[in-house]
Amino acid sequence: MEQFNQVLNKIENSELYGKVKKNEYYNKVVESTLASLIYKYSLLVIVQLKSLYGQLLEPVISGSKTYKEQLQYVWGLVQQLLLHYILVVIRQFQHGRQGLSSLAYEKVVQSKGASKLFWLDLGAQADLKEMASQCKDGELKNNFKKIYLVNTKACQSTLKSVEELGDLVEVITVEELQQVALQSKVDLVTISYSLTSVPNWIELLEKIKNELLSKNGVLAVTDYYVSRKSTKGAKQHNIITRVFWQTLLNLVFGLNVSADHLPYLEGHFDSVHVEENMGKIPLVSKLTLGRVKIPYYVYIAQLSK
Repeated sequence: MEQFNQVLNKIENSELYGKVKKNEYYNKVVESTLASLIYKYSLLVIVQLKSLYGQLLEPVISGSKTYKEQLQYVWGLVQQLLLHYILVVIRQFQHGRQGLSSLAYEKVVQSKGASKLFWLDLGAQADLKEMASQCKDGELKNNFKKIYLVNTKACQSTLKSVEELGDLVEVITVEELQQVALQSKVDLVTISYSLTSVPNWIELLEKIKNELLSKNGVLAVTDYYVSRKSTKGAKQHNIITRVFWQTLLNLVFGLNVSADHLPYLEGHFDSVHVEENMGKIPLVSKLTLGRVKIPYYVYIAQLSK
């Protein structure tokens, strides 16, 4: 610490530092920059305080709302903020989700042409905005005849996000898949971080293959996984990676991360795109200099029959 102070003293007592401090232009720049920062920060604080007063205190003071009603309103805001934060954190862990829709849409358009498509998303995890950006005119309504979101938890946030699309989007449960199959087969099925949440996943994949997908239909899947002990031509994870991630994700988070998911997909569908990657984990990967990463895959298949 003493050495550091000595260096500072030398700099402050140096001739160059003295000239810089005496320079009027330099002082004006410093003063104007500091004043500008203080002014802008003060305005920001005032605006935020005014907004908080208008939303939280004014309704009670004016008598338009009771304390109970306002507390319920505040609690609703807190819940929305927490939900938004949780979704942001979750998406940072779910590698492969971004880009899945574009890969799948590109493949299904090649085989189906300009006709309107039927799309089924298992788990209601797909990014509708990303899919819309892939469409030539940016409109889902002009490119899809029906979009089914299979939401096992009936999440209210999902219901709210699709209200503006009207009848184009329908939120259904897993039990209603049979009704969809009877009405019309779908051209695209996406499963984004939902296969590990389905206990009877083999039955589900067989239903998709034999009952839901149309001819030349596309299946797109991305999820966590671990490799088998030895699989020719596939990425091989060491024993620590296999045991650690399978134990953590299955026991702690209640998922069904398996070494059989990807081999089953490759063995029962016609693969057109397969990626096996290791994704970074926010903060953890930095602290471990990139050594700790989570394994995930991106899989695209096309039904030929």
